[in-house]
Amino acid sequence: MENEYELNELFIVTVNWNQPIVTGQCIESIRNNKIEDSNIVIVDNGSTDTSVELFHNNFPTIVVLENEQNLGFSGGFNTGIKYALSKGAEYVFMVNNDTMFPPNMINIFFPLAKKLSADISSPIIFYGDQPERIWSAGGYFCKLLSAPLNAHHRDKPIPSKPIRREFLTGCALLIHKDVFKKIGLFDEDFFLYYEDLDYLKRAKDAGLKIWLIPQAKLYHYECTSSQGLDSEKVIYWMAFSSQLFLKKHAKIWQWFFIFPWQFLHSIKQVFQFISKKRFNLIYPYFLGLLSIKKDKNQSFFKTNIQ
Repeated sequence: MENEYELNELFIVTVNWNQPIVTGQCIESIRNNKIEDSNIVIVDNGSTDTSVELFHNNFPTIVVLENEQNLGFSGGFNTGIKYALSKGAEYVFMVNNDTMFPPNMINIFFPLAKKLSADISSPIIFYGDQPERIWSAGGYFCKLLSAPLNAHHRDKPIPSKPIRREFLTGCALLIHKDVFKKIGLFDEDFFLYYEDLDYLKRAKDAGLKIWLIPQAKLYHYECTSSQGLDSEKVIYWMAFSSQLFLKKHAKIWQWFFIFPWQFLHSIKQVFQFISKKRFNLIYPYFLGLLSIKKDKNQSFFKTNIQ
């Protein structure tokens, strides 16, 4: 099928940190969609291994941008987004490096996004190791808690046609250039997690059109860049970023609902740690919850993690 986009109309950006094999597999799957190499951008987020050298050797015509240090999800993608916009990109498709594109996915997804005049859109995302199981199909914000409940609609039927959403995961976001003019780039105060929630909340509040396009599928191999869902670093950043998000977006009246919900959730979380005999996770969890700003404690949690 002939490509449904013009040269420089669409740029695809991914971020790497010490994962040249994983990122390379993602890039190969993108190339199988017949994307021009000059429109594929790898942002290396301060890798300490041979990632950059391998990318130059294996993908000599693909753009490789190098951050001197690990800037986290937001900082890494912002580097790639700025580059794409400087080259005249109409759309930037930001994807996690642990995703895989089925052949022809872009030629299904991109024309539908343009036809809908979507400001932000996403394909439906499935687990890479369970390809029939939904990993994310977007969701909606709970007005009482200023956060999404059932954020990914994992247990719901797959929509038969494009559907409006309020939240889409940052795992894969197609963003029109005008969105960056209206609401800016990703907030780099979010080093890891909740940066997508923050961005989509800003987009929702600005009245932008957010679409899930289920005709297009993407596969995600979860947490290959963050040491798994139960590492100390993941637990810390989940807790810290959740509080940062609420401080930024929750209204005064919503805290009357947020406080009791968080109290009960914290008790449940601690019991889960205890039941799994993961006592080492209790300290980073509460450290993250109680951190009111970036501080020296975070230097430890910024190592060995994208």
